[in-house]
Amino acid sequence: MHSLLEAAAAAPHAESVLAACDAGSLALQLDLDPGEALAAIQAALRIVRSPQARVYFDAAQVRWARNEVDVAWPAADGGEPGWGRIDRLVELDEAVWVLDYKLAARNLDPARYAPILQRYAQAAAALRPGKPVRVALIGGDGSVGEWCAADPAKAVSA
Repeated sequence: MHSLLEAAAAAPHAESVLAACDAGSLALQLDLDPGEALAAIQAALRIVRSPQARVYFDAAQVRWARNEVDVAWPAADGGEPGWGRIDRLVELDEAVWVLDYKLAARNLDPARYAPILQRYAQAAAALRPGKPVRVALIGGDGSVGEWCAADPAKAVSA
């Protein structure tokens, strides 16, 4: 699903790119079962069609965006240094959004992912100083669960 959303986001009309995908061809390209490929296409379509999520893929509203953004952080408070990958980083007029895809909607409990989401928020704040940072999980059903960081500038213990 990640690679589908990445490809779709590069086009002016994300939905049309996904709607044109062929599950059989995708399965061969990504070494997937055809059923898995079809499920990924359907999930990606639900996301870009979702009233909550489509803004993050709308070329008319996105000022700047990157997919699969690698970030690293130093050790803090005796913790270990680490790294992660932001699924999609999007700048809209009002804020920079850190988006983390979760295929299963039941996983949209932002508190469950708080430590890594905090790290991602810190990284985004460093990339776009002075711009508000917001963080959300996006489920395969198109739902969006926003996570509210106490303060993205503060370090988190590992």
